[in-house]
Formats: sequence, structure tokens, C-alpha cells
Amino acid sequence: MHIYEYLFAALIVVVILITSSIIASSMPAAQLSASDKEQVKTAAEKIMTQILLAPGQPYDWGSNTSITSQNLQAFGLAKYGESTREAYTLDPDKVERLGFDSSNPLYIQPTVAANLMNINTTIPELSLSNNFGFSLDIHPVLNITVYPPVNNNYNVAITSEYQVTPIANAQVDATLFFGNQGIIRVASASNATGFDGKCTLQFGGSQPGILTVSVTYLGIHVVEVLDFAGSTKVDLLGDTLLSNSPSYGAAFSNITEIIATQQDGRYVVSYFNSSATFDGTKYTMSFSEPSAFAFIAPSSDGSTLIFASRNINVTYSTIPNVGTSNSFALLSYSLERTVIVRDTTCTVRLLLWRMSY
Repeated sequence: MHIYEYLFAALIVVVILITSSIIASSMPAAQLSASDKEQVKTAAEKIMTQILLAPGQPYDWGSNTSITSQNLQAFGLAKYGESTREAYTLDPDKVERLGFDSSNPLYIQPTVAANLMNINTTIPELSLSNNFGFSLDIHPVLNITVYPPVNNNYNVAITSEYQVTPIANAQVDATLFFGNQGIIRVASASNATGFDGKCTLQFGGSQPGILTVSVTYLGIHVVEVLDFAGSTKVDLLGDTLLSNSPSYGAAFSNITEIIATQQDGRYVVSYFNSSATFDGTKYTMSFSEPSAFAFIAPSSDGSTLIFASRNINVTYSTIPNVGTSNSFALLSYSLERTVIVRDTTCTVRLLLWRMSY
């Protein structure tokens, strides 16, 4: 009788050992190592600090069109010369370049940024590997949706990030720019959102055009530029319009710069006239207001409008179409910060993951 009890007990021990071995072998080594997790977390925090607080080198690489991926020396998005009281203020030109098409020669390749931040390096003598991938997502904290006009009335919906929660009592100030025989006409409207986060902007006898929207809510400010007239869009960095077409010469002699100015606790759309000169290769603004978020000019033949707007809705990743979801990565860490990009309140999310184990 005792022999059977010992055999049964031994069988239980064997079963437990085999089960434990199977479970342990099925778990990725990265998930078993707390030190690896802490290393990814620490690396993510350092990288986010560098991206948001360092201007990069050269410090003006955002607006300096002579700087490409080949001669960029350090990567960072901070606005150069800002005081410590204005930390987490990003340079809009640097953010703009991250959103360029990958075929654009001024686009900074994510792998180049990764190398400059030393997250794709190996130190054999120390048996250390910084082989990481990353995704950086920058977008306004409020989402502005404007539906196509009906009888010159524009329905607007303001929601929180990812269109989750409607934002009530947000102040919406908008200006519509539309062309009329080569002359830019202007119409303005304002309203406040209701409980459903929606409101209607009425522009009377205007025509479809370029709508600039400024939203103020509890100290948060967001702007949006939407084209409802099939206008021609060009890019702008600093004071340089990225177009080498001489045919724009007449158009760019009369440019409207659009800014948001603070009045009575909210931001309203304002504008003033400017111009650009052509040197044979590019157009340079005679004056580019640092806070301007859009530029509009009538086409040379007066048939349409030409405009440039700052893009602050960017996803920048070493792996295309990853976004900031970490469901694909076994060992990753994400964090976010609130920043200001040209008077617009934005959220920056960083996802860092280990490429090898």
C-alpha cells in the first residue's frame, strides 16, 4: 500500500515538472525579464525627452531647406531659443517635415532619426544592443469635423481625441476665404457648440472656399484649415514656399497670411497681406509671421486659390502604418506628453519596441 502511495506522489511531481516546463518554454524570454522591460521604459523616457526638449542640429533644420537626411546631425523637435517657461513648444516646420511624403527630398527618414537618437546601435564590448523601433504620433487634442456646406451653412462637430466625446460649450470662430475674379473675399462667423458638440456657421452669400477654423475650449486652442473649393495646395517651410513654378509669380505677389489672435479669452482668425519673390528656384516670403498657420493667394488667372497650411497631424514610424498600437510588439512601452505647436495644443505619443531579444 505504501509503495503505491509513493508511486502516485512521484507521478504528481513528474506531471507538475512537465507542465511547468511547457509553460515556461512557451513564454517569450522578454516577458520573463523585468530588467528588459525596465530598459525599454527608460529608453522611451530618454528618447521622448530628446525629441521634445532638444532642437536637433542644426537647430534650424526644420525651416532650412538645405538640410536633408544626409546632413542632419541630431534629431529633436523643440523650437530653438524658447525659454524654460515654454518647454514642450515644438517647431512647426520640424513637425511639418515629418509629415511629408517619403518621396519628398526634405523628408527625414525615420531610420535616420533612429540612428541619430542611438536607438539602432550595438556595443559588442559591453554586450549591449539598442535595437529598437519607434512610432511618433502628433495630433491636436480636439478633433474638428466640418461637413460640406449646404446653402452656405457649415455644420461643425468638435470631439475629443479619436472622436470619443462631444465637446460642449466650445467657442468656434471661423473665416471663409473665397475667390472672386482674382480677388480674395472674406466672410466670418462664430458660434458655440451645444451639448452634442455641434454648431452651425452661417456665411450668407459667400461661395465655397478655404475655411479656417479656430476653436477655444477651457484654455485649449486648436486650428484647422479645410478646402471646399478644389484649391491648389503647396508646402511651406519657414519663409520658403516649396514651389519652383514661375507661373505662380503673379499670384504670390498678393498673399494673405492667416493667424489666430487672442481676444476676450478666445482665439479668433485674423489676416494681413504679404508677398513672395522668386529667385529662379523657389519663392521666399517678404515676411512670414511666426504664428501664421495658413497662407492664401489667388491663382494667376483668378480661377482658383492657392494655399499652404501647417500640418500638425503626423504619424512618423520606422515601420509604416504602425500608429501607436503596441499589440504587435512583445516588449514595448508607450507614453505621451502635451505640447504646443504654433498655438495649437497637441498630444504627442511615443511607442518604443525592441526589435530583437
